[in-house]
Amino acid sequence: MRRSIFFVLLATACASGGPEAPRSTAIPYNTIAPVVDRSTLTPVEDLGYEIYLRDIAASRATDSARTEVDLEKSGATGWIVVPYERGYLVRFIDRDEHVVIDVSVDPTSTLSALVMKDSPAKELSEPEKSMWRARQLASIQSFARCSDRYNTVVIPESDAPDSDWLVYLLAASSDPSVVMMGGHQKFRVDRDGGQILEHIPLSKSCINSRLSQGTSILFMTHIVSAEPVESQVYLNYLHGYRIAVRVVETQKDWMIEGGRIREMTTP
Repeated sequence: MRRSIFFVLLATACASGGPEAPRSTAIPYNTIAPVVDRSTLTPVEDLGYEIYLRDIAASRATDSARTEVDLEKSGATGWIVVPYERGYLVRFIDRDEHVVIDVSVDPTSTLSALVMKDSPAKELSEPEKSMWRARQLASIQSFARCSDRYNTVVIPESDAPDSDWLVYLLAASSDPSVVMMGGHQKFRVDRDGGQILEHIPLSKSCINSRLSQGTSILFMTHIVSAEPVESQVYLNYLHGYRIAVRVVETQKDWMIEGGRIREMTTP
């Protein structure tokens, strides 16, 4: 359904007569998030977890909304995901910045998302308007796109009321056997949603991987920073595969498993 200078090791099974040709398999897509003690996470781990929570909230909300309304005819041009009760509120928004439909989702629960067609709060708050504008601004920026589909996640950079926005554009694939490992982008947008302050590519190339039935771990070569980044934590949560990262700058090896990043040491 969905979705970095990286390569993938395919650990394929071998028959007695010789190696079997790898067969494509559907990529796991984990839509029920684990409950995590976020006080134990590093900042990068926490960002990766938050991206994952908001991304699957939007995905589950979209699926539920389609059972109640025709989203294509509703005028919705996108969505934002904001904290709400025990989970998130996914607000589908039209070109005039009006809410078309609200959907309440708890990403850690198996309960179905709640579609609220008659929600009284049809107008966006001022912070929500700036969040929406930050999303829209980042989505039209020019960069080397690795797919014709990008999922968008917007997160406040901090808990401060005047926080800037972090907008993630996550390369996606409609092929259920392909995982998009490269092409993810990060933008920092000012608090009003009107100016791009920084653009940070989270990878340098557009590598994707077609998984076989024997794939057990993903191996990545990483050159954009000295340590793994939040998009790799997000992919680990989303697909469930362990991710081994070789950082070129430091020649250090890292493992991402269960949303945690740990440095690999050699004896």
